[in-house]
Amino acid sequence: RTGRQIPYNHHGILKLCFEADEIAKWKKWIELRHSQGLKLEWLAIEALKKRYPQIESTQLVGAVYSPDDGQVDPVLLTQALVEAATLAGVTFHFDATVTGAKIAASSPQVCQSIETTRGEFPADEFIVAAGLGSMPFASALNQTITVNPVLGQALHLRLPETSRLPQPVVTGEDIHIVPLGETECWVGATVEFPDAAGEVVADEAQLQAVLDGAVAFCPMLSSAKILRQWSGLRPRPQGQAAPIIGYLEGYRNVLLATGHYRNGVLLAPATAGEICRMLGDR
Repeated sequence: RTGRQIPYNHHGILKLCFEADEIAKWKKWIELRHSQGLKLEWLAIEALKKRYPQIESTQLVGAVYSPDDGQVDPVLLTQALVEAATLAGVTFHFDATVTGAKIAASSPQVCQSIETTRGEFPADEFIVAAGLGSMPFASALNQTITVNPVLGQALHLRLPETSRLPQPVVTGEDIHIVPLGETECWVGATVEFPDAAGEVVADEAQLQAVLDGAVAFCPMLSSAKILRQWSGLRPRPQGQAAPIIGYLEGYRNVLLATGHYRNGVLLAPATAGEICRMLGDR
């Protein structure tokens, strides 16, 4: 046990709905989820106004509320997982670059060890879970994984002390407001693809469009102060759905668990479970 405290928002997710002709679809979806044991609630406009008066409802037709969803701080979660793994005996080499690989002489389908800038590491099984860094590993084994960088920008905002943000995560038109208490929140995120040369550069106009969109359905954000602005690169598989989970082509001891795109934290437990199952089947 690390003793770390990881902030977790347990107030659910509020999905804003904008098109009247989609109401029937959302209600059918809610019924399906109910049959699967999941609690979802349709909020008509009047109910939405009463429960979340901070939301501008003029352009809305309603919302779907999912009380059992939550949100965790991804950075603090990652740091805690690294510490917990270290306490369990795992050794991390964050500054090591894969430079090559050795194949077993008796079997061309078995990777025997990897060569890095920190030395050689032999193993019975290899799990490639390095996001955009997965491509060099595959190249060292003469295979190709194409995972493109998709940039996302986000903001940390602080509102006046008298403000009271809605406490669920609010999402609409691919814009997300993540409350951090009653007066602070994250707003994001842009989805910026590489140009023809493969470069991806943060576009201020796209970030401003996200902020403007957030203000449009939560007007109180117009008085917020920007505390921090940041960006990161998401690993998006090319030519196949995310994520990539399975054996690397041509190898029976190299597993891929990569390319999760925008859902790395969300899919992490299921990914770990599937990789453990695949290893157990061996």
